[in-house]
Amino acid sequence: MTSLLVLKERIKKFYGKYVVYVNPGLKFLFALFTFILINANLGFESRLNNLAVVLILALICAFSSVNTMLILSAVLINIHLIALSLGVAIIGGVLMLIMMLLYFRLAPKDGTVTLITPLAYACGIPSVVPITAGLLKSPVSAISVGCGTIIYFFLAFVKQNAAALGNATEEVADITQITEIIQKLFNNKEMNLMLIAFTITFIVVFVIRTRSMDHAWQIAIVVGGIINVLILLVGDYILNITNQIFGVILSNILAVLVGLVIQFFCFHVDFSRTEYAQFEDDEYYYYVKAIPKMYVTEPEKRVQRINPQKPIVQEEQSEES
Repeated sequence: MTSLLVLKERIKKFYGKYVVYVNPGLKFLFALFTFILINANLGFESRLNNLAVVLILALICAFSSVNTMLILSAVLINIHLIALSLGVAIIGGVLMLIMMLLYFRLAPKDGTVTLITPLAYACGIPSVVPITAGLLKSPVSAISVGCGTIIYFFLAFVKQNAAALGNATEEVADITQITEIIQKLFNNKEMNLMLIAFTITFIVVFVIRTRSMDHAWQIAIVVGGIINVLILLVGDYILNITNQIFGVILSNILAVLVGLVIQFFCFHVDFSRTEYAQFEDDEYYYYVKAIPKMYVTEPEKRVQRINPQKPIVQEEQSEES
């Protein structure tokens, strides 16, 4: 444990020293991965499937806010959708516009959650999102998780039905197409199950994490993982959704492990040294619970230089003859 605490302090020290370079670098890599994944899964507009375009967009995002990355991702997606079908692009544009308005009104600082959610789905680890968001974010972040989930299932539907959706070119066909896509999207049993499961998991993790009991973070992580698995498995059985049980369990195990890593870096305290204080003023009584953080100072390396022994000069005494 001591070595892990030393590693943690070194990482914090490194980040604090080079934060000016680390933050843009991380945003650049995140944006690069996001745009490459969008092009790989949609790819209807061939002119955007260009590494130079992706690098330029990622470079812009590196020195901008996360909301800029969110807006550029939405624009990139809609350009691909326009190349496929005008009707699909209209649905995508309206859907993202509504979500953007809802997002900027209620959760303007949760752009990272909105972006990470569909990426986590694409990587097969969606259960990581509600647990990590419940640990680090506020209740309004549930909106960002929900928006990211809807975006993912909409794009997955478009990808699976690209051949059929691209055939409708007339205006009447587009209207019929719009109605059909909306119905299929919001009648998607798997999407609705994920929305319910992730919302409940997020709320459970957040509520337990904010309690003052000992080991609240660890309990929140484990309970959240168990509840998420149970809801998904029971929902899969009731709704007859062909989810892979092994994938659901593996995703939640990984989510719990990620949650424990986050807890180690963000809320690693020593409950054995908990102290309680009580005081009052003219209007209130105060009951305070103080828990010291666990940290160790990085050991200093002392280099001891051993100089070679100087030769002993023996003075020869000359004898007087």
